[in-house]
Amino acid sequence: MTRTMIFAVAAIFGTAFLFSTMAQAAQPICGDRAKLIKVLAERYKETLRSAGTDGAANRVEVFANTKTGTWSLVVSKITGEACIIAAGSNFSEATAT
Repeated sequence: MTRTMIFAVAAIFGTAFLFSTMAQAAQPICGDRAKLIKVLAERYKETLRSAGTDGAANRVEVFANTKTGTWSLVVSKITGEACIIAAGSNFSEATAT
């Protein structure tokens, strides 16, 4: 194998590993709603900032810490199961225009 070919193979495997790692990190974290909310409150000091209901009667909630800027998007089912489907930083509340 030439050096160019070795580099190309390494780049392909490296890219595949990167995308598989990203996909794993994007998996929702699911469990008992009360336990998830407790973790958000205790570990991240996040509180409920807004909520609504989607078309499937699931509760969609945004928890955030306005001091640190962390936020979590939680979808809760009627069964009591909830999933954190997204989380991030730089939270800010929208102002009415």
